[in-house]
Amino acid sequence: MNRYYRIWRITSMFISFFIKVWWYKKREERLGKRVMAPRWTALFQDMAHRFCETAVELGGLLIKAGQFFATRVDLLPSEITKELSQLQDAVPAASFDHVQKTIQKELGKPLEEVFLSFNKEPIAAASLGQVHQAVLPKGDKVAVKILRPKIDQIINADFAAIRITMIMAKFFTDLSKQLDLDAIYQEMHQTFSDELDYRLEIKNAERFRNNLAEFENIYIPRMYKSHSTSKVLTMEFIEGQKIDNYEFLKKHNIDREELGRRLIQSYLHQVVVDGFFHADPHQGNLYVKADGTLVFLDFGMVGEISNRTKENLRNLLFSVVERDSEKMVDAMANLGFLRPTANRNLVRKAMQFFLDNHTPEQMKEMEKTKNLGPIGADLREFIYDQPMQIPANLIFMGRAGITAFGVAFGLDSTMGAEVAGPYIKKLMEDKDGGLTNVVLQRVKDYGTTLITLPGLLSRTLKKADLGELYVKVGNLGDIQRAVLFQTRLANRLVLALLTSTATLCAVIFYTQDFYSEARGAALIAAFLGILLLWHSRKKPRDSSQPFHRNGPF
Repeated sequence: MNRYYRIWRITSMFISFFIKVWWYKKREERLGKRVMAPRWTALFQDMAHRFCETAVELGGLLIKAGQFFATRVDLLPSEITKELSQLQDAVPAASFDHVQKTIQKELGKPLEEVFLSFNKEPIAAASLGQVHQAVLPKGDKVAVKILRPKIDQIINADFAAIRITMIMAKFFTDLSKQLDLDAIYQEMHQTFSDELDYRLEIKNAERFRNNLAEFENIYIPRMYKSHSTSKVLTMEFIEGQKIDNYEFLKKHNIDREELGRRLIQSYLHQVVVDGFFHADPHQGNLYVKADGTLVFLDFGMVGEISNRTKENLRNLLFSVVERDSEKMVDAMANLGFLRPTANRNLVRKAMQFFLDNHTPEQMKEMEKTKNLGPIGADLREFIYDQPMQIPANLIFMGRAGITAFGVAFGLDSTMGAEVAGPYIKKLMEDKDGGLTNVVLQRVKDYGTTLITLPGLLSRTLKKADLGELYVKVGNLGDIQRAVLFQTRLANRLVLALLTSTATLCAVIFYTQDFYSEARGAALIAAFLGILLLWHSRKKPRDSSQPFHRNGPF
Protein backbone atom coordinates (compact mmCIF):
# COMPACT_ATOMS: atom_id res chain seq x y z
CA MET A 1 0.00 0.00 0.00
CA ASN A 2 1.29 3.44 -0.93
CA ARG A 3 2.72 5.39 2.03
CA TYR A 4 0.82 8.58 1.25
CA TYR A 5 -2.46 6.76 0.66
CA ARG A 6 -2.05 5.07 4.04
CA ILE A 7 -1.39 8.41 5.75
CA TRP A 8 -4.44 9.89 4.00
CA ARG A 9 -6.69 7.01 5.08
CA ILE A 10 -5.72 7.44 8.73
CA THR A 11 -5.74 11.26 8.87
CA SER A 12 -9.02 11.55 6.93
CA MET A 13 -10.64 9.18 9.40
CA PHE A 14 -9.61 11.34 12.35
CA ILE A 15 -10.60 14.54 10.53
CA SER A 16 -14.10 13.14 10.09
CA PHE A 17 -14.13 12.35 13.83
CA PHE A 18 -13.19 15.95 14.68
CA ILE A 19 -15.90 17.35 12.40
CA LYS A 20 -18.58 15.07 13.81
CA VAL A 21 -17.69 15.92 17.42
CA TRP A 22 -17.69 19.66 16.59
CA TRP A 23 -21.11 19.38 14.94
CA TYR A 24 -22.58 17.43 17.84
CA LYS A 25 -21.32 20.07 20.28
CA LYS A 26 -23.10 22.74 18.26
CA ARG A 27 -26.29 20.69 18.28
CA GLU A 28 -25.98 20.16 22.03
CA GLU A 29 -25.98 23.95 22.55
CA ARG A 30 -29.38 24.12 20.83
CA LEU A 31 -31.01 20.85 21.91
CA GLY A 32 -29.54 20.36 25.38
CA LYS A 33 -27.52 17.56 26.99
CA ARG A 34 -30.51 15.36 27.79
CA VAL A 35 -31.61 15.16 24.16
CA MET A 36 -28.06 14.68 22.87
CA ALA A 37 -26.91 12.08 25.43
CA PRO A 38 -28.09 8.99 23.46
CA ARG A 39 -26.84 10.56 20.24
CA TRP A 40 -23.39 11.06 21.75
CA THR A 41 -23.39 7.38 22.76
CA ALA A 42 -24.30 6.28 19.24
CA LEU A 43 -21.67 8.59 17.75
CA PHE A 44 -18.88 7.26 20.00
CA GLN A 45 -19.83 3.65 19.22
CA ASP A 46 -19.85 4.40 15.49
CA MET A 47 -16.45 6.13 15.68
CA ALA A 48 -14.89 3.24 17.62
CA HIS A 49 -16.39 0.67 15.25
CA ARG A 50 -15.01 2.49 12.21
CA PHE A 51 -11.58 2.76 13.85
CA CYS A 52 -11.54 -1.00 14.56
CA GLU A 53 -12.54 -1.84 10.98
CA THR A 54 -9.83 0.43 9.59
CA ALA A 55 -7.25 -0.99 12.01
CA VAL A 56 -8.02 -4.59 11.01
CA GLU A 57 -7.87 -3.64 7.32
CA LEU A 58 -4.61 -1.65 7.48
CA GLY A 59 -2.90 -3.51 10.33
CA GLY A 60 0.41 -2.07 11.46
CA LEU A 61 0.42 0.44 14.28
CA LEU A 62 -3.33 1.09 14.28
CA ILE A 63 -4.09 -2.15 16.11
CA LYS A 64 -1.45 -1.40 18.74
CA ALA A 65 -2.67 2.20 19.04
CA GLY A 66 -6.24 0.97 19.49
CA GLN A 67 -5.16 -1.38 22.26
CA PHE A 68 -3.18 1.46 23.84
CA PHE A 69 -6.13 3.88 23.86
CA ALA A 70 -8.46 1.14 25.10
CA THR A 71 -6.72 1.63 28.46
CA ARG A 72 -7.11 5.43 28.49
CA VAL A 73 -10.39 5.59 30.41
CA ASP A 74 -9.26 9.02 31.62
CA LEU A 75 -9.27 10.40 28.06
CA LEU A 76 -11.98 8.59 26.16
CA PRO A 77 -15.65 7.80 26.74
CA SER A 78 -16.55 4.30 27.89
CA GLU A 79 -18.34 3.60 24.60
CA ILE A 80 -15.03 4.01 22.77
CA THR A 81 -12.75 2.16 25.23
CA LYS A 82 -15.16 -0.78 25.43
CA GLU A 83 -15.17 -1.20 21.65
CA LEU A 84 -11.39 -0.77 21.37
CA SER A 85 -10.79 -3.37 24.09
CA GLN A 86 -12.21 -6.00 21.72
CA LEU A 87 -9.61 -5.21 19.07
CA GLN A 88 -7.56 -8.37 18.59
CA ASP A 89 -3.91 -8.30 17.53
CA ALA A 90 -4.46 -10.89 14.78
CA VAL A 91 -4.16 -10.36 11.03
CA PRO A 92 -3.72 -12.63 7.96
CA ALA A 93 -0.29 -14.26 7.80
CA ALA A 94 2.41 -13.03 5.43
CA SER A 95 3.51 -15.28 2.57
CA PHE A 96 6.02 -18.05 3.19
CA ASP A 97 8.19 -16.56 0.43
CA HIS A 98 8.71 -13.48 2.63
CA VAL A 99 9.67 -15.73 5.55
CA GLN A 100 12.29 -17.58 3.49
CA LYS A 101 13.83 -14.39 2.09
CA THR A 102 13.95 -12.69 5.50
CA ILE A 103 15.67 -15.66 7.18
CA GLN A 104 18.25 -15.96 4.39
CA LYS A 105 18.98 -12.22 4.43
CA GLU A 106 19.19 -11.92 8.22
CA LEU A 107 21.00 -15.19 9.06
CA GLY A 108 23.12 -15.37 5.90
CA LYS A 109 22.05 -18.89 4.95
CA PRO A 110 19.08 -20.49 3.19
CA LEU A 111 16.29 -21.63 5.46
CA GLU A 112 17.08 -25.32 4.72
CA GLU A 113 20.60 -24.93 6.10
CA VAL A 114 19.54 -23.06 9.23
CA PHE A 115 16.73 -25.41 10.30
CA LEU A 116 16.33 -29.16 10.09
CA SER A 117 12.59 -28.66 9.52
CA PHE A 118 10.36 -25.61 9.28
CA ASN A 119 6.55 -25.52 9.40
CA LYS A 120 5.26 -23.34 6.56
CA GLU A 121 2.00 -22.59 8.35
CA PRO A 122 2.40 -20.04 11.17
CA ILE A 123 1.17 -20.97 14.63
CA ALA A 124 0.42 -17.30 15.36
CA ALA A 125 0.15 -14.10 13.29
CA ALA A 126 -0.02 -10.59 14.72
CA SER A 127 0.16 -7.01 13.44
CA LEU A 128 3.96 -6.78 13.66
CA GLY A 129 5.14 -10.35 13.15
CA GLN A 130 4.27 -14.04 12.94
CA VAL A 131 5.56 -17.24 14.55
CA HIS A 132 6.52 -20.57 12.93
CA GLN A 133 7.48 -23.86 14.56
CA ALA A 134 10.85 -25.31 13.54
CA VAL A 135 13.61 -27.73 14.55
CA LEU A 136 17.33 -26.88 14.74
CA PRO A 137 19.99 -29.24 13.32
CA LYS A 138 20.77 -30.48 16.85
CA GLY A 139 17.14 -31.45 17.35
CA ASP A 140 16.00 -28.52 19.52
CA LYS A 141 12.36 -27.56 18.96
CA VAL A 142 12.09 -23.80 18.49
CA ALA A 143 9.59 -21.08 17.70
CA VAL A 144 10.77 -18.59 15.07
CA LYS A 145 9.31 -15.09 15.02
CA ILE A 146 9.67 -13.00 11.84
CA LEU A 147 8.71 -9.36 11.31
CA ARG A 148 6.06 -8.72 8.67
CA PRO A 149 7.12 -7.42 5.22
CA LYS A 150 7.91 -3.69 5.01
CA ILE A 151 6.79 -3.30 8.62
CA ASP A 152 9.32 -0.49 9.19
CA GLN A 153 7.81 1.56 6.36
CA ILE A 154 4.28 0.83 7.57
CA ILE A 155 5.07 1.87 11.13
CA ASN A 156 6.83 5.05 9.99
CA ALA A 157 3.82 5.98 7.85
CA ASP A 158 1.50 5.30 10.78
CA PHE A 159 3.61 7.42 13.13
CA ALA A 160 3.54 10.23 10.55
CA ALA A 161 -0.25 9.98 10.30
CA ILE A 162 -0.67 10.01 14.08
CA ARG A 163 1.70 12.96 14.37
CA ILE A 164 -0.26 14.92 11.75
CA THR A 165 -3.50 14.05 13.55
CA MET A 166 -2.17 15.33 16.88
CA ILE A 167 -0.96 18.58 15.27
CA MET A 168 -4.45 19.10 13.81
CA ALA A 169 -5.95 18.33 17.20
CA LYS A 170 -3.84 21.12 18.71
CA PHE A 171 -5.11 23.67 16.20
CA PHE A 172 -8.72 22.60 15.72
CA THR A 173 -9.72 21.21 19.13
CA ASP A 174 -9.23 22.05 22.81
CA LEU A 175 -7.51 18.75 23.55
CA SER A 176 -4.06 20.30 24.01
CA LYS A 177 -5.39 22.45 26.88
CA GLN A 178 -6.24 19.36 28.89
CA LEU A 179 -3.80 16.72 27.59
CA ASP A 180 -0.09 16.56 26.92
CA LEU A 181 -0.37 15.25 23.36
CA ASP A 182 3.39 15.36 22.80
CA ALA A 183 4.03 13.16 25.86
CA ILE A 184 1.41 10.65 24.70
CA TYR A 185 2.97 10.52 21.24
CA GLN A 186 6.48 10.06 22.63
CA GLU A 187 5.31 7.24 24.92
CA MET A 188 3.64 5.44 22.02
CA HIS A 189 6.63 5.98 19.74
CA GLN A 190 9.11 4.62 22.27
CA THR A 191 6.98 1.62 23.28
CA PHE A 192 6.02 0.41 19.82
CA SER A 193 9.40 1.13 18.23
CA ASP A 194 11.06 -1.19 20.74
CA GLU A 195 8.90 -4.06 19.50
CA LEU A 196 10.51 -3.79 16.05
CA ASP A 197 13.91 -4.90 17.37
CA TYR A 198 13.95 -8.52 18.54
CA ARG A 199 17.39 -8.03 20.07
CA LEU A 200 15.74 -5.93 22.78
CA GLU A 201 13.29 -8.76 23.42
CA ILE A 202 16.19 -11.14 24.02
CA LYS A 203 17.69 -8.74 26.59
CA ASN A 204 14.31 -8.38 28.28
CA ALA A 205 13.87 -12.15 28.48
CA GLU A 206 17.28 -12.58 30.11
CA ARG A 207 16.48 -9.88 32.63
CA PHE A 208 13.16 -11.54 33.50
CA ARG A 209 14.93 -14.91 33.89
CA ASN A 210 17.27 -13.41 36.49
CA ASN A 211 14.55 -11.45 38.30
CA LEU A 212 12.15 -14.40 38.61
CA ALA A 213 14.79 -17.01 39.45
CA GLU A 214 13.46 -17.36 43.01
CA PHE A 215 10.11 -18.70 41.71
CA GLU A 216 10.54 -22.45 41.24
CA ASN A 217 7.52 -23.02 38.97
CA ILE A 218 7.95 -20.02 36.66
CA TYR A 219 9.90 -20.43 33.45
CA ILE A 220 11.34 -18.09 30.81
CA PRO A 221 12.08 -19.76 27.45
CA ARG A 222 15.64 -20.02 26.22
CA MET A 223 16.66 -17.55 23.50
CA TYR A 224 18.98 -18.64 20.66
CA LYS A 225 21.14 -15.57 19.95
CA SER A 226 23.05 -17.36 17.19
CA HIS A 227 19.82 -17.73 15.24
CA SER A 228 18.38 -14.29 15.99
CA THR A 229 18.70 -10.77 14.64
CA SER A 230 16.69 -7.57 14.88
CA LYS A 231 14.08 -9.06 12.49
CA VAL A 232 14.28 -12.78 13.33
CA LEU A 233 13.92 -14.25 16.80
CA THR A 234 14.50 -17.93 17.57
CA MET A 235 13.42 -19.16 20.98
CA GLU A 236 12.66 -22.42 22.74
CA PHE A 237 9.34 -24.00 21.74
CA ILE A 238 7.09 -24.51 24.76
CA GLU A 239 5.15 -27.74 25.03
CA GLY A 240 2.03 -26.62 26.85
CA GLN A 241 -1.27 -24.82 26.59
CA LYS A 242 -2.61 -21.35 27.24
CA ILE A 243 -3.30 -20.59 30.86
CA ASP A 244 -7.06 -20.37 30.26
CA ASN A 245 -7.29 -23.91 28.84
CA TYR A 246 -9.08 -25.22 31.91
CA GLU A 247 -9.58 -28.71 30.45
CA PHE A 248 -5.80 -29.05 30.10
CA LEU A 249 -5.36 -27.95 33.72
CA LYS A 250 -7.94 -30.46 34.92
CA LYS A 251 -6.45 -33.29 32.84
CA HIS A 252 -3.01 -32.80 34.43
CA ASN A 253 -4.35 -32.14 37.96
CA ILE A 254 -2.98 -28.60 38.06
CA ASP A 255 -4.25 -26.56 41.03
CA ARG A 256 -5.99 -23.55 39.48
CA GLU A 257 -6.08 -21.57 42.75
CA GLU A 258 -2.35 -22.00 43.33
CA LEU A 259 -1.62 -21.13 39.70
CA GLY A 260 -3.63 -17.91 39.96
CA ARG A 261 -1.89 -16.89 43.16
CA ARG A 262 1.49 -17.64 41.61
CA LEU A 263 0.68 -15.44 38.61
CA ILE A 264 -0.36 -12.49 40.80
CA GLN A 265 2.59 -12.87 43.16
CA SER A 266 5.04 -13.01 40.25
CA TYR A 267 3.51 -9.90 38.71
CA LEU A 268 3.58 -7.99 42.01
CA HIS A 269 7.18 -9.09 42.45
CA GLN A 270 8.00 -7.61 39.03
CA VAL A 271 6.35 -4.28 39.90
CA VAL A 272 7.18 -3.83 43.58
CA VAL A 273 10.58 -5.51 43.89
CA ASP A 274 12.16 -5.37 40.44
CA GLY A 275 10.49 -2.28 38.98
CA PHE A 276 10.56 -4.10 35.64
CA PHE A 277 7.42 -5.87 34.46
CA HIS A 278 5.82 -7.71 31.56
CA ALA A 279 3.42 -5.14 30.06
CA ASP A 280 1.21 -7.56 28.10
CA PRO A 281 0.40 -10.61 30.30
CA HIS A 282 -2.71 -11.78 28.45
CA GLN A 283 -3.71 -15.44 27.96
CA GLY A 284 -1.78 -15.76 24.69
CA ASN A 285 1.48 -14.83 26.42
CA LEU A 286 0.97 -17.11 29.45
CA TYR A 287 1.41 -20.87 28.96
CA VAL A 288 1.28 -23.78 31.38
CA LYS A 289 3.31 -26.96 31.05
CA ALA A 290 1.93 -30.38 31.95
CA ASP A 291 3.82 -30.29 35.26
CA GLY A 292 2.14 -26.99 36.23
CA THR A 293 5.05 -24.68 35.37
CA LEU A 294 3.92 -21.16 34.42
CA VAL A 295 5.67 -19.83 31.30
CA PHE A 296 5.90 -16.16 30.26
CA LEU A 297 6.15 -15.44 26.52
CA ASP A 298 6.66 -12.36 24.31
CA PHE A 299 8.91 -9.81 26.00
CA GLY A 300 8.66 -7.07 23.38
CA MET A 301 6.38 -4.87 25.48
CA VAL A 302 7.77 -4.23 28.95
CA GLY A 303 7.51 -1.47 31.51
CA GLU A 304 9.94 -0.01 34.01
CA ILE A 305 9.31 1.91 37.23
CA SER A 306 11.95 4.29 38.52
CA ASN A 307 12.87 4.53 42.19
CA ARG A 308 11.35 8.01 42.25
CA THR A 309 8.05 6.67 40.95
CA LYS A 310 8.11 3.86 43.51
CA GLU A 311 8.71 6.46 46.24
CA ASN A 312 5.75 8.55 45.07
CA LEU A 313 3.56 5.45 44.87
CA ARG A 314 4.60 4.67 48.43
CA ASN A 315 3.68 8.23 49.51
CA LEU A 316 0.34 7.89 47.77
CA LEU A 317 -0.30 4.65 49.63
CA PHE A 318 0.61 6.32 52.95
CA SER A 319 -1.76 9.20 52.26
CA VAL A 320 -4.64 6.81 51.53
CA VAL A 321 -3.97 4.87 54.73
CA GLU A 322 -3.76 8.12 56.71
CA ARG A 323 -6.77 9.53 54.77
CA ASP A 324 -4.80 12.75 54.24
CA SER A 325 -6.13 14.45 51.10
CA GLU A 326 -3.41 17.13 51.02
CA LYS A 327 -0.57 14.58 50.96
CA MET A 328 -2.55 12.55 48.47
CA VAL A 329 -2.76 15.49 46.07
CA ASP A 330 0.99 16.13 46.44
CA ALA A 331 1.78 12.51 45.60
CA MET A 332 -0.66 12.55 42.68
CA ALA A 333 0.93 15.73 41.33
CA ASN A 334 4.43 14.21 41.58
CA LEU A 335 3.23 11.12 39.72
CA GLY A 336 1.63 13.23 36.98
CA PHE A 337 -2.02 12.47 37.74
CA LEU A 338 -2.98 16.17 37.70
CA ARG A 339 -3.36 18.07 34.46
CA PRO A 340 -1.58 21.42 34.02
CA THR A 341 -4.88 23.31 34.45
CA ALA A 342 -5.77 21.57 37.70
CA ASN A 343 -6.88 23.66 40.68
CA ARG A 344 -5.11 21.74 43.45
CA ASN A 345 -7.33 23.18 46.16
CA LEU A 346 -10.47 21.96 44.41
CA VAL A 347 -8.87 18.58 43.74
CA ARG A 348 -7.95 18.28 47.41
CA LYS A 349 -11.53 18.95 48.44
CA ALA A 350 -12.76 16.42 45.91
CA MET A 351 -10.29 13.81 47.18
CA GLN A 352 -11.38 14.44 50.76
CA PHE A 353 -14.99 13.98 49.71
CA PHE A 354 -14.05 10.75 47.95
CA LEU A 355 -12.20 9.46 51.02
CA ASP A 356 -15.09 10.39 53.31
CA ASN A 357 -17.53 8.48 51.13
CA HIS A 358 -15.37 5.36 50.76
CA THR A 359 -14.59 4.27 54.29
CA PRO A 360 -12.41 1.28 55.21
CA GLU A 361 -15.59 -0.59 56.17
CA GLN A 362 -17.00 -0.12 52.67
CA MET A 363 -13.74 -1.26 51.12
CA LYS A 364 -13.73 -4.40 53.28
CA GLU A 365 -17.30 -5.17 52.30
CA MET A 366 -16.49 -4.78 48.60
CA GLU A 367 -13.45 -7.03 49.04
CA LYS A 368 -15.64 -9.73 50.65
CA THR A 369 -18.34 -9.57 48.01
CA LYS A 370 -15.85 -9.11 45.12
CA ASN A 371 -18.12 -6.32 43.92
CA LEU A 372 -15.88 -3.40 43.00
CA GLY A 373 -18.49 -1.93 40.70
CA PRO A 374 -19.53 0.99 42.95
CA ILE A 375 -16.01 2.27 43.58
CA GLY A 376 -15.05 1.62 39.94
CA ALA A 377 -17.97 3.73 38.72
CA ASP A 378 -17.15 6.46 41.23
CA LEU A 379 -13.50 6.50 40.20
CA ARG A 380 -14.46 6.79 36.54
CA GLU A 381 -16.85 9.68 37.20
CA PHE A 382 -14.24 11.28 39.45
CA ILE A 383 -11.61 11.19 36.70
CA TYR A 384 -14.03 12.75 34.23
CA ASP A 385 -15.29 15.41 36.62
CA GLN A 386 -11.86 16.50 37.82
CA PRO A 387 -8.82 17.82 35.86
CA MET A 388 -7.04 14.48 36.17
CA GLN A 389 -5.26 12.08 33.84
CA ILE A 390 -3.49 8.75 34.06
CA PRO A 391 0.27 9.32 33.56
CA ALA A 392 1.56 7.79 30.34
CA ASN A 393 4.41 6.02 32.14
CA LEU A 394 1.92 4.23 34.42
CA ILE A 395 -0.57 3.29 31.70
CA PHE A 396 1.11 0.00 30.87
CA MET A 397 1.49 -0.94 34.52
CA GLY A 398 -2.23 -0.40 35.08
CA ARG A 399 -3.19 -2.20 31.88
CA ALA A 400 -0.89 -5.12 32.67
CA GLY A 401 -2.19 -5.30 36.24
CA ILE A 402 -5.81 -5.37 35.14
CA THR A 403 -5.00 -8.05 32.54
CA ALA A 404 -3.04 -10.24 34.96
CA PHE A 405 -5.66 -9.98 37.69
CA GLY A 406 -8.38 -10.78 35.15
CA VAL A 407 -6.56 -13.97 34.13
CA ALA A 408 -6.00 -14.88 37.80
CA PHE A 409 -9.65 -14.38 38.76
CA GLY A 410 -10.58 -16.62 35.83
CA LEU A 411 -8.51 -19.33 37.49
CA ASP A 412 -9.80 -18.62 40.99
CA SER A 413 -12.90 -16.44 41.41
CA THR A 414 -12.56 -16.59 45.22
CA MET A 415 -9.12 -14.96 45.27
CA GLY A 416 -8.94 -12.17 47.83
CA ALA A 417 -6.81 -9.09 48.23
CA GLU A 418 -4.66 -10.86 50.86
CA VAL A 419 -2.57 -12.31 48.01
CA ALA A 420 -1.06 -8.84 47.57
CA GLY A 421 -0.38 -8.38 51.29
CA PRO A 422 3.30 -9.41 51.39
CA TYR A 423 4.19 -7.17 48.46
CA ILE A 424 2.27 -4.16 49.77
CA LYS A 425 4.15 -4.64 53.03
CA LYS A 426 7.41 -4.86 51.10
CA LEU A 427 6.57 -1.60 49.33
CA MET A 428 6.20 0.12 52.71
CA GLU A 429 9.12 -1.45 54.55
CA ASP A 430 12.67 -0.22 54.99
CA LYS A 431 14.11 -1.72 51.81
CA ASP A 432 14.92 0.90 49.13
CA GLY A 433 14.11 3.71 51.53
CA GLY A 434 10.80 2.55 52.92
CA LEU A 435 8.93 3.36 56.12
CA THR A 436 11.93 4.29 58.28
CA ASN A 437 13.35 6.70 55.72
CA VAL A 438 9.92 8.22 55.12
CA VAL A 439 9.45 8.81 58.87
CA LEU A 440 12.96 10.25 59.19
CA GLN A 441 12.33 12.54 56.23
CA ARG A 442 9.12 13.80 57.80
CA VAL A 443 10.88 14.43 61.13
CA LYS A 444 13.59 16.30 59.23
CA ASP A 445 10.98 18.40 57.40
CA TYR A 446 9.19 19.28 60.65
CA GLY A 447 12.51 20.10 62.37
CA THR A 448 13.56 22.40 59.53
CA THR A 449 10.21 24.16 59.72
CA LEU A 450 10.51 24.71 63.49
CA ILE A 451 14.06 26.08 63.16
CA THR A 452 13.22 28.54 60.39
CA LEU A 453 9.81 29.59 61.77
CA PRO A 454 11.03 32.33 64.24
CA GLY A 455 13.10 34.13 61.58
CA LEU A 456 10.32 33.88 59.03
CA LEU A 457 7.76 35.20 61.53
CA SER A 458 10.05 38.11 62.47
CA ARG A 459 10.55 39.13 58.83
CA THR A 460 6.82 38.88 58.14
CA LEU A 461 5.86 41.06 61.13
CA LYS A 462 8.49 43.65 60.17
CA LYS A 463 7.06 43.91 56.64
CA ALA A 464 3.55 44.20 58.04
CA ASP A 465 4.66 47.02 60.36
CA LEU A 466 6.23 48.89 57.40
CA GLY A 467 3.14 48.36 55.22
CA GLU A 468 5.10 46.20 52.77
CA LEU A 469 3.14 42.99 53.27
CA TYR A 470 1.16 41.86 50.24
CA VAL A 471 -1.15 38.91 49.87
CA LYS A 472 -0.83 36.88 46.68
CA VAL A 473 -3.78 34.74 45.67
CA GLY A 474 -2.63 31.69 43.72
CA ASN A 475 -5.91 30.91 42.01
CA LEU A 476 -8.29 33.74 41.14
CA GLY A 477 -10.58 31.54 39.10
CA ASP A 478 -13.60 31.75 41.38
CA ILE A 479 -13.09 35.47 42.08
CA GLN A 480 -12.63 36.25 38.40
CA ARG A 481 -15.77 34.35 37.51
CA ALA A 482 -17.70 36.22 40.22
CA VAL A 483 -16.43 39.60 39.01
CA LEU A 484 -17.14 38.66 35.43
CA PHE A 485 -20.67 37.64 36.38
CA GLN A 486 -21.26 40.94 38.18
CA THR A 487 -19.94 42.87 35.17
CA ARG A 488 -22.18 40.95 32.79
CA LEU A 489 -25.15 41.49 35.12
CA ALA A 490 -24.49 45.25 35.26
CA ASN A 491 -24.21 45.43 31.47
CA ARG A 492 -27.51 43.60 31.07
CA LEU A 493 -29.24 45.89 33.59
CA VAL A 494 -27.97 48.99 31.74
CA LEU A 495 -29.10 47.57 28.39
CA ALA A 496 -32.50 46.67 29.85
CA LEU A 497 -32.88 50.19 31.27
CA LEU A 498 -31.89 51.82 27.95
CA THR A 499 -34.24 49.52 26.03
CA SER A 500 -37.13 50.40 28.33
CA THR A 501 -36.31 54.12 28.08
CA ALA A 502 -36.16 54.03 24.28
CA THR A 503 -39.46 52.12 24.14
CA LEU A 504 -41.13 54.61 26.47
CA CYS A 505 -39.83 57.52 24.38
CA ALA A 506 -41.19 55.93 21.22
CA VAL A 507 -44.64 55.60 22.81
CA ILE A 508 -44.60 59.23 24.03
CA PHE A 509 -43.46 60.55 20.64
CA TYR A 510 -46.13 58.52 18.87
CA THR A 511 -48.94 59.78 21.15
CA GLN A 512 -47.76 63.36 20.53
CA ASP A 513 -47.81 62.85 16.72
CA PHE A 514 -44.00 63.03 16.38
CA TYR A 515 -43.96 60.03 14.03
CA SER A 516 -40.40 60.41 12.71
CA GLU A 517 -38.98 60.66 16.21
CA ALA A 518 -41.17 57.72 17.29
CA ARG A 519 -39.77 55.53 14.50
CA GLY A 520 -36.22 56.50 15.41
CA ALA A 521 -36.78 55.71 19.10
CA ALA A 522 -38.43 52.40 18.15
CA LEU A 523 -35.43 51.43 16.00
CA ILE A 524 -33.08 52.29 18.85
CA ALA A 525 -35.22 50.23 21.25
CA ALA A 526 -35.22 47.28 18.83
CA PHE A 527 -31.44 47.44 18.41
CA LEU A 528 -30.88 47.62 22.18
CA GLY A 529 -33.34 44.73 22.68
CA ILE A 530 -31.46 42.54 20.21
CA LEU A 531 -28.17 43.44 21.89
CA LEU A 532 -29.68 42.54 25.27
CA LEU A 533 -30.82 39.15 24.00
CA TRP A 534 -27.39 38.48 22.53
CA HIS A 535 -25.62 39.27 25.80
CA SER A 536 -28.13 37.15 27.71
CA ARG A 537 -27.26 34.09 25.60
CA LYS A 538 -23.48 34.31 26.13
CA LYS A 539 -22.14 31.99 28.80
CA PRO A 540 -18.62 32.19 30.21
CA ARG A 541 -16.57 29.03 29.64
CA ASP A 542 -14.75 27.54 32.60
CA SER A 543 -11.49 26.32 31.10
CA SER A 544 -10.64 24.33 34.23
CA GLN A 545 -13.45 21.87 33.62
CA PRO A 546 -13.43 18.84 31.30
CA PHE A 547 -14.86 19.22 27.80
CA HIS A 548 -17.77 16.85 28.19
CA ARG A 549 -19.34 14.44 30.60
CA ASN A 550 -17.71 11.59 28.65
CA GLY A 551 -14.19 12.97 28.75
CA PRO A 552 -12.29 15.39 26.49
CA PHE A 553 -14.79 14.85 23.70
